[in-house]
Amino acid sequence: MNATGALNMTTPRVAPVRFLCAATALLVAGCLDSSAPGPTPGSPGFDGLRAYALVEKQVAFGPRVPGAPGHQAQLDWMLARLDSFAPEVVSDTFEHISSAGDSLVLVNVMARFRPELDRRIVLLTHWDTRPTSDKAADPARRGDPIPGANDGGSGTAVLLELAALMADVPPPLGIDLLFVDGEDYGPTGDDMYLGALRYARQIASGDHVGERPLYGLLLDMVGDADPSFPVEAHSAERASVVVRKVWRAAARLGLSEFF
Repeated sequence: MNATGALNMTTPRVAPVRFLCAATALLVAGCLDSSAPGPTPGSPGFDGLRAYALVEKQVAFGPRVPGAPGHQAQLDWMLARLDSFAPEVVSDTFEHISSAGDSLVLVNVMARFRPELDRRIVLLTHWDTRPTSDKAADPARRGDPIPGANDGGSGTAVLLELAALMADVPPPLGIDLLFVDGEDYGPTGDDMYLGALRYARQIASGDHVGERPLYGLLLDMVGDADPSFPVEAHSAERASVVVRKVWRAAARLGLSEFF
């Protein structure tokens, strides 16, 4: 899932909060078979305002560029939060030498719910932020790191709040929440998608934690104030069954205005 636009952190709006609620409802529904029971009346629900506050918290750390103080601060905070909710939290630290010669220490984090179950899916997002504002309207600011409210912050907030929800209402199948690092370092493709590529290689080789997931759902830039999620071409080509499953879940939940 990917949205265009940016989340305005200076003037909070209802639309992003509403969407975060909708997105999480979709994720939970998309994880289940159509025959699986839904939430029972009175069960805890996704807190959109709290998710929005989690975005603000991340932005307050400053840029979460690998090697920056905000990157380590967010990692420490994120691990502590996940440890309080998930039965199992696994950190995977790795290194990368960029094309410019920078030595990066990167960390993928996985929070596992119902780790005893073999039947699993993975929900993932990236938690790092871009070191440059390539598309800034003001050319003088294009060398500045982005705040990362939407790009990096929004998907992370949704999964962190989903972790809190699943701590109270365990899912009927295994769910792994994966926060990948080194997504946006750039500027070339050799220095991007680093955490996701590492996880993909681990899946391909069988060198991964737990059972291989049935499928995965990626959240990236899901905090647009006016969200719209058309079917993405690569997903439709390579994972059409999963795409249909998610979009049918959206229709069942009355979320067609977003999907």
